[in-house]
Amino acid sequence: MIRDLELRLAEALGERLPAPFTGRVDAAPVTGTPGPAPRVVVAAVSADRVVGQLGGDGPRIVAGSPLPRRVLRLACVLTAVVEHADGAGREQEIAGLDALGYALDDPGLLKALDPAPATDPGFQLDLLDLTSLSAPTDPADGPVRATLAALGSFWPTGTAGAAGPEIVEIRVRAGLAPVELVLPPDPFTAGGPAGTLTLRVGSVGTLRLRETGPATEDFGALALRLVAAGGKPGAGALSGGTAGTEPGVRLVSLSGGSASVTYTPPAVAARDFLVVSLDDAEGGASTELGRALLEVR
Repeated sequence: MIRDLELRLAEALGERLPAPFTGRVDAAPVTGTPGPAPRVVVAAVSADRVVGQLGGDGPRIVAGSPLPRRVLRLACVLTAVVEHADGAGREQEIAGLDALGYALDDPGLLKALDPAPATDPGFQLDLLDLTSLSAPTDPADGPVRATLAALGSFWPTGTAGAAGPEIVEIRVRAGLAPVELVLPPDPFTAGGPAGTLTLRVGSVGTLRLRETGPATEDFGALALRLVAAGGKPGAGALSGGTAGTEPGVRLVSLSGGSASVTYTPPAVAARDFLVVSLDDAEGGASTELGRALLEVR
């Protein structure tokens, strides 16, 4: 994976650097001295795993396959070291460093690293930046080199993509806010009688998108639950509709844009909130549409 990047970067620089460095760029490791012509040696010296990027850490569609593949997101540091030819010296290394700096700063270099069509490169870069040029006067302090940073996705070449399940239907539900709550005429009192809560939602419906064309039908159900301050369970109780799969959730169907549920107040004064959400098609609550205060005195 990283080796693929080293080789491709060396190839691209070998094509772009002027003489006498043209065609004289190799990926590490190399042996011996450069000989009668100078040499540039490219190497990846470190890599850190990158998490939490935009798009998440799941499978991605990358070069070489139309199917999503598991990739490793890495931030790499690479160096390009300039070695002078036999009989030459630091002056030639500085000339090579100048040429490297100019080539690595070219915005077109990132595009030049793209693979040829119908090939599997093993990497796909989002970013390639020249970060520093270094030319110590004492060889003991290190070589003459350019340093660059690369960010991208890496994978073993030939990794098979994963085909997901075929999407046969998309369900779209809409309910125009606000959600109106109609309370019983008498206020709720501690230990008092239960009361009916009526919910009204305007312009509701469900649109199902299938290969055969769109179809409309009734909205479906609302998921209702009670919460107290701090997100704790409400003190009262809801009844009516059907029990959801999540604790405290009641599912009520809309008919003509309205639905009803019964609220039984607790034995002591309390402040409950009725939370109105879309159901998630599995008996739980999903997107919240609104909430209203139920005050028990």
